Amino acid sequence: MLGLLKSSCMAVLIGLLFVPLSYAAETTLIYISAKNCGYCRAYEASLEDQVKSIAKKHHTVYRTVSVASFAYISDEQDYPPDLKWIAKTANLQNLTPTFLLISGQKIVKRALGTGQLAAYIMPLLE
Repeated sequence: MLGLLKSSCMAVLIGLLFVPLSYAAETTLIYISAKNCGYCRAYEASLEDQVKSIAKKHHTVYRTVSVASFAYISDEQDYPPDLKWIAKTANLQNLTPTFLLISGQKIVKRALGTGQLAAYIMPLLE
């Protein structure tokens, strides 16, 4: 009986490891923009609405964090209170645009620039 219980518990734990991202916790796509970033303005003008639409379609919250300069992307004062943990712990490179796919308070995937956004994050939403 104890062996059956252990096997059942193990099966449940293994199953939880493979729960789709959308069911594990609230999934959020964070876009980190800098006020002095020309690439950010280009993204916002040409692709942002499409990315927001795809995120919404796949039950992913889309949020923007706008920092003063791409030279200080981890400046906590630019982050809302519930996202300050990103500035403190994510070891971000000073490059924008930066995209983070998070589930709860775990960074699932990060991307620097729109090329990496398309290659690394968007396939996880579709």
